[in-house]
Amino acid sequence: GTKTGLLLSLVGSTVGNVVTGFSFNIATLIAFRALTGLFAGSAPVAQGFIVRVCEPQERPKWLALSGALTSSALLFGPAVAGGLSTYFLELPFFVAGAVAGVNLLFVLFMFKEPPKKEPVDPSEAPQSPEVAGSAQGAEGGVAPEEGEEAGEGEG
Repeated sequence: GTKTGLLLSLVGSTVGNVVTGFSFNIATLIAFRALTGLFAGSAPVAQGFIVRVCEPQERPKWLALSGALTSSALLFGPAVAGGLSTYFLELPFFVAGAVAGVNLLFVLFMFKEPPKKEPVDPSEAPQSPEVAGSAQGAEGGVAPEEGEEAGEGEG
């Protein structure tokens, strides 16, 4: 479920960032960053959660906010990391690991999995008149004109 996906992603991010801080040469740095990248899935999982729990008219607002926060992190994260690295070079990785760890604890103790929705049989789903009309027209190619019977026409 959503909680499992978030937990897996955040455990990988926490561990990956912390061990990156302990890397001792370029090879271990690359390996640990690759490990961290393998678990970088919390944003898509969170967006999937938004789609599942929000009403259709609310989804654009929350998905836009999610995208804006992700973009802000990509914009300001390097500047914050650059500032932190003036203290010592590994500090940005330890801070990133700590932030991921706090998020991990939040998901572990506070996040509640949304209730499962029963799948809707597409044949029973209500259709708008446009969709119903296009479905009728799709069967025979072109829907008959008003007052015309199916099978009648030019020819």
